[in-house]
Amino acid sequence: MEIILDKNSAIEGLIKVTLKETDYQPKVEEKVKEYSRKAQIKGFRPGKVPPTLIKKMYGKTILIEEINELLSKSVIDYIKQNDIKIIGDPLPVTEKTANINWDIQKEFQFEYMVGLVDSFSVDYTLKIDSYDVEVDEPTIKETIDRLKREYGTYSEPAEYGEGDDVFGDIIQTGATNKTEVWLIHDQLSETERTKLAGIKKDDTIKVNIENLFKEISNLAKAMRKTEEEAKNLAGEYELKVTRIHRVEPAGINQEFYDKVFGKDIIKTEEEFLSKLKETVQKNYKHETDHYTEHSIQDKLIDSTKIELPENFYKKWILATNKGKVTEEDINKNLDKYLKELKWSLIFNRVSEDSSIKVEHEDVLSHAKDLIRSQFAAYGIPQNEDENIDTFANNYLKGREGENYFTTYNQVKSGKVMNVLKEKLQITYKKVNPAEFLEIIKENK
Repeated sequence: MEIILDKNSAIEGLIKVTLKETDYQPKVEEKVKEYSRKAQIKGFRPGKVPPTLIKKMYGKTILIEEINELLSKSVIDYIKQNDIKIIGDPLPVTEKTANINWDIQKEFQFEYMVGLVDSFSVDYTLKIDSYDVEVDEPTIKETIDRLKREYGTYSEPAEYGEGDDVFGDIIQTGATNKTEVWLIHDQLSETERTKLAGIKKDDTIKVNIENLFKEISNLAKAMRKTEEEAKNLAGEYELKVTRIHRVEPAGINQEFYDKVFGKDIIKTEEEFLSKLKETVQKNYKHETDHYTEHSIQDKLIDSTKIELPENFYKKWILATNKGKVTEEDINKNLDKYLKELKWSLIFNRVSEDSSIKVEHEDVLSHAKDLIRSQFAAYGIPQNEDENIDTFANNYLKGREGENYFTTYNQVKSGKVMNVLKEKLQITYKKVNPAEFLEIIKENK
């Protein structure tokens, strides 16, 4: 057997394989004998079917199966032994095998397209700007107001009042297709919200659609459209009210504390405010971590020069997603695909540079943390006992092992990001929640 890598360029090449009869024939003969022992053919006793008959009946099938198995193993071994960095998997050149005469040929040539990883390095001296959110009093007040409404008493009044939400059917004047909408009071613009004053169930009013909400994102959500589609909505619409929704906010008392944090965890208003601030701060810490990680990823993608095997990658995506994507889909989203590929290469290089390893105990520990957080979300006591191990192991076995694979990748991603946060020069600017939300909006 002869295997060589013929490079077309630094990023694409062909793995060429030449098979001689001596390479595959022993395996073929062994498989023929195995068929002879197991075959049940009328006129022959079990295990006594002549090999010549087996060859006549199944010879070509056996030959093709054994050669394919040999090729697969040999190509993979060749890539590993020669430490060839490839993207995706080798793709067989079908034109090369289309004209093979399996009945008479003794020697075969096969070719596999491969995408090669361009040489590059990660710049660990990059500077990243991020943010540290300090929770302020307006945010705490806003959070308390939201929780009071969330755990308040609901009713359906006959007439709209300030602070009520409205459910209804909205339709463009002169059109026929209506949309069911939920108009949340504090998302509506002041101008259009005043039009709701005094309306009742089954009343119809006219609204200006492009001015109905303060934010385009809320209009898009209400009308079940993308933000780009929502930007094109304009003109006069008719809103028929089907239901008015009112909330009597909950009072600040023990029942409220129990609903927010669990029974008897909080006893006083002082404890409540302290716990609430801690929780909100933790949530914003999660958001800023997420922002920092995206900033790191975007900065590395933009600053790292890697030549990508675009032609190969398009073919590989198409081959591995048959029936799911078309060539048109790939071309339309090519920038996204290439960006994801570039990040995966950078991610793997950081992992290699820092010799990052993920052990089973890391995966199990992460699964336990996930389960504890789920318990906490449902108010279940987080007792450290043997049950958590059982829950974690059962979770990791779920979806035929996919949960294990997903958790493994989450752990590895966390380790890679921790390395990058340590090595890169990250500057954190202190901002309040309102400023941070504005930054997020500007960077969408």
